[in-house]
Amino acid sequence: MLDDEAVLLPPEADHAFFLNPSALAIWELCDGTRSVQDMLRELQARYDASESDLRLDLRTTIEQLNQGGLIDLGEATGAGPRCVKFVVGVEDTVYFHWQLAILFESLIGKLPAGWEPVVVVCNDGRALSDRLRHVLSVYGVRHYTAADHPTRQVMDFSSGDDRYAPLNNIEALRAVSPHVGDDEMVCLMDTDIFLYGELRREIFPAANAVAQNWIVEQARYFSFGRETVGVDLRQLLSAMGCTTPFRPGAVTIFLTAETVRNTKFVQDCFRFTQVLFLLGQILGVPKVWTAHMASFALAMTVNGIDYSVLSAPELSTRNSGEDRIGPGTWYHYFRDLADGGGGAFAGSPWCKQQFRDTDLLDQDLTRFAAGARTDHERYFFDLALRAQRKLHA
Repeated sequence: MLDDEAVLLPPEADHAFFLNPSALAIWELCDGTRSVQDMLRELQARYDASESDLRLDLRTTIEQLNQGGLIDLGEATGAGPRCVKFVVGVEDTVYFHWQLAILFESLIGKLPAGWEPVVVVCNDGRALSDRLRHVLSVYGVRHYTAADHPTRQVMDFSSGDDRYAPLNNIEALRAVSPHVGDDEMVCLMDTDIFLYGELRREIFPAANAVAQNWIVEQARYFSFGRETVGVDLRQLLSAMGCTTPFRPGAVTIFLTAETVRNTKFVQDCFRFTQVLFLLGQILGVPKVWTAHMASFALAMTVNGIDYSVLSAPELSTRNSGEDRIGPGTWYHYFRDLADGGGGAFAGSPWCKQQFRDTDLLDQDLTRFAAGARTDHERYFFDLALRAQRKLHA
């Protein structure tokens, strides 16, 4: 230390660096375990400054430390994985065709080298429809085909026919596992999502992780904070003899190549989904379709696979504070008027279920765009208009 400054000498340099107290605080946080978002939260707790000022100071200092050889930006700051595959499992129906196009449109020009979306079409190997083939061709997206479990099997044979489409999310992991490189990450996600603004690489983990999710956090799963019945996930694990603490999270799932290739982990995702579905049927819960959401965290827990829970608001499905959705958010437009709540956007009469059997991109989108109330809603319909023009060209 020299007065109130720290003097640092890089291992391969003939000059020293002088760090003031705030720069020193940032350097000490660069210990290889914290993401940029983690460091920002710690700085907010220490300093009385605006988030924007702290974020700017943090980014500037990190870049200077990296350029000076004091840290390795790719590793020491948790700047994210080297390569991410955004994987979705879909059926070959119009409902997914337009969702995929909007998702792809939102990613154009924003992904680092090697990062890409990958589509798993769960169709038992049948030929793709002309419409889906066109979407994949226009956007240059790689795809694989896989088993169609919702068609093949019912979840609850005792009650007759059911078609649980979310099984395709898990099947997507099985299908991509042979194609994931050792240093690649899989981000398993839904299709009713788009990237609002530029991608923020630092929110992506370099190890197994799940996004924080309020539905899975409930004391009783399936309760949604209202119903009195549900499943205590921690007690379920305890009854199985599992002593590993359960960390709730869901929807957006980050997995290393090692985890994706773990056959038992993938199988247990299927098994936990079926277990929760059947328990939900026994309890008579109204939203048993959420059975799969907790399965990934449960399967990692029971198999002793380490993972973290990401609290970055950009990955949240809660979408609270609709007027404060920031750039870099992966916005989920899952909310539906049929569920008794609002539409996909605050105050919007639009929701995706209106276009389950008809292509949104065949509609007059200007009328929806004209009624948009927030920047991210306008951004969504702008993406839809761009996709429409591109696919119909």
